[in-house]
Amino acid sequence: MNCSTSKYKALIPVNKPNLLPECYELQQKGYTVGIVSDIKSISALWDSVAPKDNIFLQSDYLSCLQENPAHHMGFRYALIFENERPVAVVYMQSYWIRMVDSINKDKNEKPNTFLQRVAGKIRTFFVKKAVFNVLICGNLLLTGKHGYAFVPGIEEEMAAEIVQQTVVLTQSLLEKEQSKKFHIQMFKDYPCKEKNAPIGPVLKKASYHAFTIQPAMYMRMPERWKNFDDYLEEMQSKYRIRARRASKKGEELQKKALNLAEIESLNEEIYNLYKGIASNVGFNAFTLHPQYFLNLKKNLGDKFQLIGLFLEGKLVAFFTCIFNGTELEAHFLGLDHEINREYQVYLNILYSIIDMAIYHRMQSINFARTALEIKSSVGAVPCDLSIYLRHRNRLSGSVLKFVFEKLTPEEEWQPRSPFKDMDIVK
Repeated sequence: MNCSTSKYKALIPVNKPNLLPECYELQQKGYTVGIVSDIKSISALWDSVAPKDNIFLQSDYLSCLQENPAHHMGFRYALIFENERPVAVVYMQSYWIRMVDSINKDKNEKPNTFLQRVAGKIRTFFVKKAVFNVLICGNLLLTGKHGYAFVPGIEEEMAAEIVQQTVVLTQSLLEKEQSKKFHIQMFKDYPCKEKNAPIGPVLKKASYHAFTIQPAMYMRMPERWKNFDDYLEEMQSKYRIRARRASKKGEELQKKALNLAEIESLNEEIYNLYKGIASNVGFNAFTLHPQYFLNLKKNLGDKFQLIGLFLEGKLVAFFTCIFNGTELEAHFLGLDHEINREYQVYLNILYSIIDMAIYHRMQSINFARTALEIKSSVGAVPCDLSIYLRHRNRLSGSVLKFVFEKLTPEEEWQPRSPFKDMDIVK
């Protein structure tokens, strides 16, 4: 797996020396790659290639992450050229993870039998040993494949090979620059249903291991839904009654879309509510920067919405959404667990997200992972995603697959069918 930069011939693109001071030839004839650590240094060129309908690959969003990184996270940005023409962007995150810090022990089941206790000790052994430097093609903060994009006309299998080479090269450059080894390469979140997509065979041929964790939850929005009542009318009676009951319980909650000044004044309360959620899950891979939400609003403006829920003037919950082309991204949220049951806060947040998507005529909602059953109960359907991993040592790669499958908690849940015809949201 180790890829020496000597395999790539350094060159200076004749008409772009100030933007990309050093590029490397790839194995495909005529293709070169330039890799930088600051998105602002190439933002105009990057945005000329990045798809306009994916905000998560545009420089405004990527700049926010770079300026407000999650703990232990770094970034690299690659531009691919065909001769002198920019044809692709590749987004990568470097991340140091210690599994023992990411697993909430209080959320794990207590062992009752001898075998469970033995299994627990084995698990603990692996957890303590699981410390990795990871290079990710994609975005750890999002659900979905947000790692690269090519302009139209590039053959898909060749594109996949170019991206894989770029990640290998980036690892070599990082190791040289930082004087530390990267143990794992990760390609994140490729829909399992895309059986003909070439990325899987290309990565498997290069000794990556594919595995799935809990599914992502998506919901297609029928065009005929003009308001929230139209959504309710499509439901089976018991789910419609449930939605109206939840709405009644949440009547005392005042809901408000916060502007930049309001987010700034409430930033500490917002972050504490987020931390309350992050610390209450079984596995939390990262912690957001305290200024993350504030700077998303600064960078994205109206494309980012933070909705606060207030009780007697006090902020008790919030949720965030990002308008990504025709898809509404249900982003991070926070809430006061003590009032959640009494006011059905979380369930009302899910209904509010659906109402927002209908109002803005969005075609789909990405509800991300976690809380699968309750999201299913409002109409979201699961989509299995593959993650591809490769360890620098092939033998360790097999162990790695075992470790990730065993250590990443799986949520037990029962899929629900709230609509009379579930095909309308698939």
